[in-house]
Amino acid sequence: MKSANRGSLPYAGRVLRLLVAASMGVPLSLAAQRTPGNVESASHSDVARIIEAARARGLPTALLQAKAQEGAAKGASERQIVDVLVTYANALDVAQNALGSADDVDVEAGASAVRMGVTGAALQRLRAAGATGSMGMSFVVMVDLITRGVPVDTAVEGLSRLMEASRGRPDLKGLQTHVARVMSRGGSALAAFQSYGPINAPRVNVPASLDAATRRARPGERPPEPIAP
Repeated sequence: MKSANRGSLPYAGRVLRLLVAASMGVPLSLAAQRTPGNVESASHSDVARIIEAARARGLPTALLQAKAQEGAAKGASERQIVDVLVTYANALDVAQNALGSADDVDVEAGASAVRMGVTGAALQRLRAAGATGSMGMSFVVMVDLITRGVPVDTAVEGLSRLMEASRGRPDLKGLQTHVARVMSRGGSALAAFQSYGPINAPRVNVPASLDAATRRARPGERPPEPIAP
């Protein structure tokens, strides 16, 4: 990633240094000049501040705690762990704003999708197509498809069609089985996804404002401001 990108780890680290310094009463001009080594020595408390800030915002924190533990188990540096937690906290914020009163499982699954390039508007569109019920598994399947090479816009469009055609009760297991079968024969995940019958069913109308918002949003757009402790 380019360091000028606000979603990049270097940017996240700089923002975090300023936020932590502000909470400790350190002038921001001095905090901005701190070296990575200074941040490293304070990162234990940085992790706690990120999690507490997320909790204060009403965000689920189990995912953040799990990521911190995962990073430690894999031998990641404390600085790397802090940077990853900042990006996950921001993704949780986007997902919760998009999904409203969804439960923690849906928000955490939505955050994983956001980190793969899915926008908040796209999450709203999928939620609208899914009507009532949990969206967590739909988001998990979407992340898996994107990881396998299905473009983000294609995954969002196809899953929206699938949920609309099934009135919010998509056969996700059938979709996964179909994709696995096609890929086992040498086909791509994209070809498998696009050839899944229910996705090609006639489309149910989606509110124009919601559909337009999704089509305007594209991965790579400027992410929201980082969450502040």
